[in-house]
Amino acid sequence: MADWFGSFYVESGLAEDRWVKAIEVKPGDKRVVHHTIVYSVQNDEEDLAALVPEREPDGFNRRNGTRLIEYAIGNLGDVYEDGTARLLKAGAKLHFAAHYHAMPEDVTEQTRVGIVFYPKGYKPRHIVQNKLVSAHDLDIPAGASDVRNEAFFTLKKPAKLLLFQPHMHYRGKAMSLEAIYPDRRVELLTYVDRFDVMWQVTYPYKTPPVFPAGTVLRQISWHDNSKNNKRNPDPTNWVGNGERTIDEMSIGHIDFIYLSDQEYQQELARAKSTSTEPRQQQ
Repeated sequence: MADWFGSFYVESGLAEDRWVKAIEVKPGDKRVVHHTIVYSVQNDEEDLAALVPEREPDGFNRRNGTRLIEYAIGNLGDVYEDGTARLLKAGAKLHFAAHYHAMPEDVTEQTRVGIVFYPKGYKPRHIVQNKLVSAHDLDIPAGASDVRNEAFFTLKKPAKLLLFQPHMHYRGKAMSLEAIYPDRRVELLTYVDRFDVMWQVTYPYKTPPVFPAGTVLRQISWHDNSKNNKRNPDPTNWVGNGERTIDEMSIGHIDFIYLSDQEYQQELARAKSTSTEPRQQQ
């Protein structure tokens, strides 16, 4: 069996609600872990709806719980700026949704998650939201070296973009994220021109960009299914979207927060007063 998918549930042990400042997933054996998504299984709809009326669905499947973080090889943890957080409620369970590679030997693997909480009683201004800007109908012919796909996500309110993480498999070649403003102006936010399935980095923005309501985020991916792709397991085979490692994906993970109109104007004023440093560290 080439791939194995497992779900593991662990009690958090929390006796009261806590806000998450930072979180990191550490696999026990990186050779076999394709990715692990950590969700919180908790009754948080009422709390989150009060904070974020325009809340977006978290992660791949809401039935899994609220998405906290994903690990893929090369990916580091997330640290949230002051005043922003994720919620972990009293009595919550942690759901580890794991995807493993096959190995020619018996392997024991134990993935851990490390969490840094804000002090007890802390109340954040914003809750971090996650969105998968994903192209699903992939059609990658055998031997094709530059197949392009696009996916879109419209921001319902003014927003600040915190990070971007491309996710593809062996045929993944490059991925970009653009902002299309309501006035049709287009801005390139991130371009990963040498994607490597074995080093899936998260790109936090050094100067997080802010956008007005109605801005469209466009994720563009390119796949290489030719023999020139050294990681391609079979350039003679058509490839479509799927969970297996030999299938393909086109997913741009983004973390963001919605802002009030006043906060948006304050962020614009702050951006104009700072230096013109590059927006992200790469």
